Amino acid sequence: MDHLLLRVDDRLVHGQVVEAWVPRLAITHLVVVDDEVDADPLRRRITTMAAPPGVDIAITSITDAPALLDRLTARAENHVLVLVSRVTDACRLIRADGGRHVDQLNLGNIHYESDRTRISDSVFLTPREIADLEHLAAGGIAVFVQSIPRLPRRSLAEAVHSRRRRGGDYR
Repeated sequence: MDHLLLRVDDRLVHGQVVEAWVPRLAITHLVVVDDEVDADPLRRRITTMAAPPGVDIAITSITDAPALLDRLTARAENHVLVLVSRVTDACRLIRADGGRHVDQLNLGNIHYESDRTRISDSVFLTPREIADLEHLAAGGIAVFVQSIPRLPRRSLAEAVHSRRRRGGDYR
């Protein structure tokens, strides 16, 4: 990460983010990009309270996020972790942003649902999500799977290939 990392984590701000990612990347700003959280005063308040001391937190909509990211990334000393809860939101944000800020996309925690395939211990994706992420990767965004910083990064291609080599889902 130079100054900004986009992470898909359906829990948004939680222990792994606060205790592992924030210190490892010297994060100064957490940005939660989620239309539902942004529109719900209770969820905004709960999410804000989860931020660690000394780290600024902002909650914004996908539409308003690019302008906020412009302001935050204008200062070289800022290290920004952008959190979205869904792959579709990551794709929408990257489109809304026009590719100005995001060059890395971390798939951290995307929980199991019946239509999802296991890509790693903590990431389950639909075929559509895999196709969308492969499209982003083909466009130059480094898409990788890594739940916590002490574990090795696996590129999306490596994770998907490993799953296919094993004959599909390996739950």
